[in-house]
Parts: sequence; C-alpha cells; structure tokens
Amino acid sequence: MSAAPQGELLDQARPAVLFVALQTGAMANGGIASIGEVIANLRQFRPVVLTNMESPVTASWRALGIPVHICPEQASQGIRNAPLASLRTYARYFVTVRRILVREGVRIVHANDPLAFQLALAAVRSVAGAKIVLNIRGTFGEGLDPTIRKYKFLFDSADRVLMLSQDMIARWISLVPLNKNKFIYTYSIVDSNKFLATKVSIHGRRTVLISGIASKNKGQLYFLQNIAPILAKCGIRAVFCGDFDPTENAYAAECLRVAEPLGGWVEFLGYSKDMPN
Repeated sequence: MSAAPQGELLDQARPAVLFVALQTGAMANGGIASIGEVIANLRQFRPVVLTNMESPVTASWRALGIPVHICPEQASQGIRNAPLASLRTYARYFVTVRRILVREGVRIVHANDPLAFQLALAAVRSVAGAKIVLNIRGTFGEGLDPTIRKYKFLFDSADRVLMLSQDMIARWISLVPLNKNKFIYTYSIVDSNKFLATKVSIHGRRTVLISGIASKNKGQLYFLQNIAPILAKCGIRAVFCGDFDPTENAYAAECLRVAEPLGGWVEFLGYSKDMPN
C-alpha cells in the first residue's frame, strides 16, 4: 500500500473541529458568512462541517478540500408545530454527529446557533472527552424574554460560549447569571481589504446603509418608524440591503408599508453581491 502524501499526513495530524452550521436559505446570512471565514482560514485545526443543505457556500468549502456533511433538519419549525419531524431531526443529528466525532477523531464541536447546539449536544456528551462551544450573535432587549430559561440551559450545558463583545457578555450575564469565565468574546470578523471606509462629499446625496435580512431581530421596522423620518428631514437617504421579500415575509411587508410615506428617502435593494456606490 502506498504511503499518503506528506501534506495529507500533516493535515490529518491537526486536531479536527466539527462546525455545526445551519443555513436558512437566505442569501444574506451574516452568521454563515462569518463562520465561513473562520472555517476557510483555520491553520492549527482541521475543519469538518455539518450543515443542513447544499448551497454555494458548501460548494466553496468543498473546493478548499473541507469535508462537508449534509443532514436535513425540520426542527426549526419548532417541536410544538412539528413534533414528529423535530424528534426525527434530533435522532438523525445524534447519529450523524456521533459518527463524525468517532470517524474523524473530533473532540471539539462548534455550534453556530442555539438550534445547532441543541441538535449536537446529546451526541457530544456521548463521546468521552468531546467538548462543545456555543456561538451567540445576538441578545435580548431590556424586557425579559420567556425563552431566558432555555438560554440558561444552553449556557449551563456549553463548555464555552462565544459572543461578539464584552458588552454582549455583560448584557447576557445580567439576564442569565453565570460564571463569566465561561464566556469568550471574539468581535466580528471583517475583511478590511473589502470593507474600507471612504469619505462622502457633503455636496452629494448623503446615504445611510442598513444591511441584513429583513427580520424582527434586525430592527428595520423600528428604524423606519423612528429614525428614517428624521434622516429624511435632514436630507439623508436610508438604503436597506439584504433579503427582502414582502410577498412572503410579513415583517418585510410591514416595513414596506411604513416606508411608503417617505417616498424616495427610503430604498430596499434586496440581496446584492455587488453594492452600488
């Protein structure tokens, strides 16, 4: 039997990390984009990916030689709305995650959102020495959300919790009192070569860009109701970039309705790979 190439042997010698990263199908998915930067640029660890659907993102990972496993899921519908489908998803992920941990020798699992964490947790705990990290990219407002108990369980169950800033950690700990040493902040991953600040002429039409998929968590409706009218009075246009489908998304439809009185001072570009100047 011929020996494996030296580069392959060195690659296999690196400890593996399993990234459980669920995709929504939305083109503007900041969570997948940011974790994709981490996956593509790991050097000390060998990435392995488990996700729920094929997409251009999975194709790009495979092109880099990264193993990508696909395991469909229906648990995002919620166990109350789809109990049998959710239970089947949990069983499917238990088998799949455990098999990857054993075959690939993975002992670190990175869950890119709470659902990914819940789907992977039981399998991780069934393998000796395996650890799981939870990535959290958002927080609640001042009103105590009824799902706080769920997050207490998630934080208690995680070996480490990654967040985007010290401020975010402080906000979460104020809601879910836990040992702050379990939390680590990373800040967002931004390619400074692609996102350069540029000066805008005061004689041109000033513009504020709001990026992200239209959803309640992003707060576009609040912006349209409370900030966009003030900007318009100051001669500043508000431009929204990100998945925006008012025919299918009730939140997007409400944003469109609220924006109508502002006329050309508000524009919805939808998803765009190449932003206009």
